[in-house]
Amino acid sequence: GARASEFCALNCGDVDMKTGQVQIAVGKNRKGRVVFLGAKARVALSRYLRQRDDVTPDAPLWVRKTLDHRLDIVRMTRENLHESVRRVGERAQVEHCHPHTFRRSFALWSLRSGMSIYALRQLMGHGDLQILQRYLALVEQDLAQAHAQHGPVDSLMKGSRR
Repeated sequence: GARASEFCALNCGDVDMKTGQVQIAVGKNRKGRVVFLGAKARVALSRYLRQRDDVTPDAPLWVRKTLDHRLDIVRMTRENLHESVRRVGERAQVEHCHPHTFRRSFALWSLRSGMSIYALRQLMGHGDLQILQRYLALVEQDLAQAHAQHGPVDSLMKGSRR
């Protein structure tokens, strides 16, 4: 759920590989926050970091590749991230693949799986719920499912016998 600029600004020391806690030092509006990596993401990150010989707490977490595909010690930029995500999207035959798509998907999937909107607001780094609500414009499938589960007439009729 991190913003592209927050993602690129991370240092190796910002991630606790045991707990998955990630400290975003400076987010939008110069506010920091804590986000988390799941177990599978930590395994993938560990594999990535084992390929590097420059891992210190102050080293950039994400570095760019040079043309000969060796990892360089230069911090990945937002432009590098956008290009990498675009190329991966092309290989996967996914249209409109951008870093922000991952952020929005994180928000939608978290909400769909039952995460509190208040916890999600904090993880996303939004100052208030109105911003998050615009972000989470529900799709028709979500609305149909919500109505099926909570529609008042069907809910009232569950207890009656006919």
